[in-house]
Amino acid sequence: MYIPTNQYFAIAQRSLDACALRHKVLANNIANIDTPNFKRSGVTFESHLAIALQPKKPGKLDARKTNPLHFDFEDRKKIIPIDVKPYIVREMETDYRNDNNNVDPDFEATELAKNTMQYTTIAQILRNKFREISDVINRAGGGAR
Repeated sequence: MYIPTNQYFAIAQRSLDACALRHKVLANNIANIDTPNFKRSGVTFESHLAIALQPKKPGKLDARKTNPLHFDFEDRKKIIPIDVKPYIVREMETDYRNDNNNVDPDFEATELAKNTMQYTTIAQILRNKFREISDVINRAGGGAR
């Protein structure tokens, strides 16, 4: 799938924003691991971005919206990837302990490590893209400074 350069950078920026927000949310979950009645939160972004990046198919979808954070199916054709933003969602339905706290330290640590790798990877991809652009500019302009 081809993504125009301006959208490429905007999507990468949104992805980094999602990772940064996810890091804050995971750190908050870990900080509240012993707080009674605390419910963990998460960040949703990638699934919404995947929907926005799907090729648009003609015809009407036979589906309904079940959560206010979901995209409207009828308006899907209007969603462009650079408009997708990360959202914080609270996980209310599970309780792991008697104090009604649902933070699992192993899960949070794993998610934090995964998120750190994702952020690093996106930043590295962007750095390489900027290097490519810089090389093209230097070759085209004869390296004028």
